[in-house]
Amino acid sequence: MSKRLYTVVEKLTPETFDEFEGAGSSDQPPADWPRWEEWDEFCIERWGERKPFFMPKSGQIYKSRSAALDRAALINHWGGNAEVLECTPDWQTLEDARKYRASERIIDRIRVKAYELMALEEKLREVSA
Repeated sequence: MSKRLYTVVEKLTPETFDEFEGAGSSDQPPADWPRWEEWDEFCIERWGERKPFFMPKSGQIYKSRSAALDRAALINHWGGNAEVLECTPDWQTLEDARKYRASERIIDRIRVKAYELMALEEKLREVSA
C-alpha cells in the first residue's frame, strides 16, 4: 500500500471569481455558458434527471493518484481550475503526536524568551556605556 495521499484543490484567481460572480452566485456559471447541453446530458447519464449546475466538490482525500486526477479533470472540464496535491503523512501514535506538539510549543517559547533576553542585554549595554 502506498503511503501517499492526494487531494484536489481549486486554484482560484480573481478572474475565476469574476467569471462566476456575474451569474449571481459563486457556483453558477454565466447564463451564456456554452456547456449547458453537455451538462444536461451529463446529469441524465449520471442521475437520470437534469440537475441545477454545481461545481464538483474538491477537498476530499484520495488514496490513489488516478482518482484525484480524475476529479481534477472533471472540475477543470466544467470550467474550474483544479490541481492535485500529494503528501506523504508521517503516521504516529496520538501520544507521540501530542508530545511532539508540546515540545514544539516549548521550543517556540524558548525562541521568544531568547529574543527578549537579547533585547534586555542590548538595553543593558546601552545603559552601561
